[in-house]
Amino acid sequence: MSFRSSLKNRGFLSLWLAQVVSRIGDSIHEIALIWVVYEVTENPVLMSAVVVASLGPSVLFSLPAGSLVDRLNRKYILIGTDLIRGAAVLLIPLIGSRQLLVPVVLFVAAISGLMESFAGPARSSLIPRLVPNTELDSANALQQMTTSASQTLYVIGGIIVGVTGSFSAFYLDSASFFLSAIILLPISRQAGTPDRSSNNSTGLLAEARDAIDFIRQHRILPSVIILSALTGFALGPLAIVLPLFTENILGHGSTAFGILYGSLYAGVLIGGTIVGGVNTRLSSYRGIIMTGGTLLTGLSLILVAIIPSQVSFSLVAAIILFAFCGVAISLIQVPLQTLVQSAVPDERRGRVFSVMTAAGLAAPPVSVALTGPLLAQFGVINLLLIEGIFVSLSGIIIALTPLAHVGENDSARSDLLNN
Repeated sequence: MSFRSSLKNRGFLSLWLAQVVSRIGDSIHEIALIWVVYEVTENPVLMSAVVVASLGPSVLFSLPAGSLVDRLNRKYILIGTDLIRGAAVLLIPLIGSRQLLVPVVLFVAAISGLMESFAGPARSSLIPRLVPNTELDSANALQQMTTSASQTLYVIGGIIVGVTGSFSAFYLDSASFFLSAIILLPISRQAGTPDRSSNNSTGLLAEARDAIDFIRQHRILPSVIILSALTGFALGPLAIVLPLFTENILGHGSTAFGILYGSLYAGVLIGGTIVGGVNTRLSSYRGIIMTGGTLLTGLSLILVAIIPSQVSFSLVAAIILFAFCGVAISLIQVPLQTLVQSAVPDERRGRVFSVMTAAGLAAPPVSVALTGPLLAQFGVINLLLIEGIFVSLSGIIIALTPLAHVGENDSARSDLLNN
């Protein structure tokens, strides 16, 4: 199977295992960060501040981080960011519940977000240097599946926090980052070194502008960025809408909420398995797959809004539809990642991924900020319908762009490569 072939590559195996370990740490990290503030202050405003502190640096520093990713060895960037996060996390249990706790937690959240603005583009840019182009879809699918599977570990993170206490959990979190750094060591230095052969050394801001100009001049990449931003904007409110949908529409509590959330990521896992397993047969239809995935995501959200409230088995129907939504999301994400990796020259790859990261992370906070007023005005069902219609319209718009026609041997793809 394609996954097995990718994992036979020692460098990619190290990268993937490091991701598995760090994602386990993340499941502890995100739960413990929020819970320790709640435990000590019981202030929801401060809890929200932790989330903002972790997302803000990723948006603000994505472009300069991408420029550095295209200058420095990506292997050492990943190791360095893991070591910094591991050391930063240790500050929280060392401070304990003293007066400085909240500022320290906000500092750690900001440092974690800042390090991810480097680590994300470095990881995405490194994959094409570790596996051949024919295995990029399966490698990206495996990465996406690992990320999605980690979402289900939040339950384990909550158990660890409950059993060991919030402060003790940070020791495990720190250890996971240090272990991840060690696992990355077998990756060759050469694989991590970006190709600078056709890229003259300029300032970081100039390189960031170069990346934006590079994207603007392409027929395809603007559509890629827009698709990332639109889907992020549309799906951002789900985290807020889903608990209300579970309780007010389905009539169930927190257990059902967890099952629904898990079914979404279970669908992403299934979709990643499908895309990764048949990547060679689907590579010629990459644009069609992404467009279809966008349309199916919108359709699934519309059906979630309509069907569960009309049938007696509402929870089961909702689980199936959210799993279907997860499958559709994977049909967007995996081919999109592979397309950028294949189409963008190595010396610009980090910066282009940083633009994608910034677009993807900047959109959800905007839609989340609008969610409260929209919920008050339209209610849960209508807001889900609005989300579904918005995603579906995004799919229709993408279908009218050159992105919908990109494939392995398509002329639009050649245009990308030869710009």
